[in-house]
Amino acid sequence: MTNEQILWEAINKAGKNGYTGWKSFVPFLPPIGFNKEKAMKLLLHSTEKIIFSPGFAKAFWGEEELDNRGRNLKESFKEVEEHFVDLDEYELECWGLEECPTKMAWKYHLQQMVLVEERLEYIKKFL
Repeated sequence: MTNEQILWEAINKAGKNGYTGWKSFVPFLPPIGFNKEKAMKLLLHSTEKIIFSPGFAKAFWGEEELDNRGRNLKESFKEVEEHFVDLDEYELECWGLEECPTKMAWKYHLQQMVLVEERLEYIKKFL
């Protein structure tokens, strides 16, 4: 997938969850003059502003709570329960669900995206 395709698909996914912030990056284009290529050129210039906006991130990744490794809590505890993972791999406070430090999915993924050079490749994994 090209960067244009990734961004377009990501905006569409977020749009299905109510994100409309991308519209502020595309000036009014009359229906006759509108085409996807013109819109994408405008959006690509604002990629970082779009993908790092809380509105986009909330709509794209959601507000589910994740553990400090990016897994939803049910998966995290199921793994511990099923495989009796070594205690060294888990913070002890995470053994009690209410005590486990968590982050909303959108916040976790924004932090992870800051750490990678190819941000759209990171987003591509969630399309």
